[in-house]
Amino acid sequence: MINRLIFGRPRRRRDLPAGPHAGFDISPLRLDRPDGATLNGWRAEPKSVQEREKVLLYFGGRKEDAWWAPKMASYLEGWTVYSFNYRGFGDSKGSASEQNAKADALAIYEFVMQRHYHADTEVSLMGRSLGTAIAIWLAHHVSPANLILVSPFCSMRSVLRSRFWLAPLSVFVCKRFINSKLVPDISARTLVVLAARDTEVTHADSLKLARSFRAQATVAVIEGTNHKTVPRSPETQRAVAGFLRNTERFTESGN
Repeated sequence: MINRLIFGRPRRRRDLPAGPHAGFDISPLRLDRPDGATLNGWRAEPKSVQEREKVLLYFGGRKEDAWWAPKMASYLEGWTVYSFNYRGFGDSKGSASEQNAKADALAIYEFVMQRHYHADTEVSLMGRSLGTAIAIWLAHHVSPANLILVSPFCSMRSVLRSRFWLAPLSVFVCKRFINSKLVPDISARTLVVLAARDTEVTHADSLKLARSFRAQATVAVIEGTNHKTVPRSPETQRAVAGFLRNTERFTESGN
């Protein structure tokens, strides 16, 4: 019951408007897990050989089919982008849970690194909403170069307590996805992306988490977006690309 509440199930596929770069190919992936579950995923690879490998691994949000995420390569020239669906999402088999999602995330990371294991490989993790908890947990274990969090939260309990009709359920998830305990130990360059209007995760919760990182996190608020639309906003994609290029300025908010 609680796992179904936390993860939900995808109801529709939402696409990403194409960016300016077309030099990549997308291929399907499958990862078999020791307990018999299978994870379906996708990889976008640059058509040309890059001098330095740059890899982005994306974790989706609640009820999100992550099939669209490799299309971020159209905004990230030269990057290889990976995404996998949680158990029970799309063609992934098994049941989603916090324990399974974290164990699968580590297995996905190892799967990716077997294909990109070079001393100068730049690895970035990105998560959206629920997926920020998975990205944070993984970053705490593997120390990526960059961490991108779209609508992050301090804990699952803090999310439920901010929504009046769900607040009574917070007592049942008091030990679920406690991100605030992990981020002080994360040293990755971090970008926090917020929707201009978010009724699912409050800005106060996201900004409290952003201030807890060891190194100062950059915060970008994307105008004209809400909780559902912010990850696939072209402006978000440009903000992510600019952050990873480290050539654009961002305005920090939440002071």
